[in-house]
Amino acid sequence: MEKPTYSQLRMQMFAAWSAGDYAAALSTVDDFAAAFPEQSWQYPFWRACLLARLGRPADALTELEAGLATGYWWAPARLRSDEDLALLQDQPRFQAVLALCEQKLQAANAQSRPECDLHLPPAGAEGAPLLVVLHGWGGNRKMYAPEWSAALKAGWGVAMLQSSQVTSCATFGWDDVARAGDEITAQVSDLLRAHNFDANRVVLAGFSQGGGEAIRLAFEARFPVRGYLAVAPARLDMKELEDSPRGVAPRGVLLAGEADQRWADLAEQTADWLAAHRLPHWFSLYPGLGHDLPPDFMDELPGWLAFIEGEAD
Repeated sequence: MEKPTYSQLRMQMFAAWSAGDYAAALSTVDDFAAAFPEQSWQYPFWRACLLARLGRPADALTELEAGLATGYWWAPARLRSDEDLALLQDQPRFQAVLALCEQKLQAANAQSRPECDLHLPPAGAEGAPLLVVLHGWGGNRKMYAPEWSAALKAGWGVAMLQSSQVTSCATFGWDDVARAGDEITAQVSDLLRAHNFDANRVVLAGFSQGGGEAIRLAFEARFPVRGYLAVAPARLDMKELEDSPRGVAPRGVLLAGEADQRWADLAEQTADWLAAHRLPHWFSLYPGLGHDLPPDFMDELPGWLAFIEGEAD
């Protein structure tokens, strides 16, 4: 039996979670642990959320404390606001966990640097197009690497960029937009210079907050961008597009899940703006999909890239 992808297991877990079947979701976390040990920092947090939902607050706190003892820690903002942890948030043991996570966040941000994993197509980088991928808030450069790397077979180089803005022991975000833009611009320039990709065939892509940042940078035109591919784009202000340089018209692909209402609405608003300005774009809304990659993502990715390059309409 073929090993499920990280995205497939994630969709399975959150489907059970959203349906209120917390026991089934908890069982899927064990499947994650077996299949993706490199993501092990997430599992104590997920288990704690699910145990709290199952009415087991003491076990949930023990799970968080055990994770901390292992060296893991999580975004303080998420710990404070997550409704799944409501049973814990007033308890002294939880407050101790939160305080330690705050300390670790400050220390990590003091020394963090942007990073990049570059995956080369079979024929090498010389003259190849480059897909630059930005993770979502609370993500990292490895989280969806197999899914995005489906572009390699179509001859694309794939650069998985990682922000220097720390959110947890293994995750990052793009909250400081100016800093994010500077880092991404510098990393793309370095990649083009070092590997001789085709500078006229750069596509920015991303998930969630990374998707919003990909659109923003494509329209800012700090460097030549053929287009963008944004999945569940988040934190994008229409005024930012209105204020973009005149004459900038990157081709774009917008994907969103109907069940991910907040960001589906933003994707639809963005698509409406693009249509009103007669800018070439492809918008797909997936019934039943939450805040995740579409199930056919790996199969469809080469076709979306062909559309951005103007090879398909």
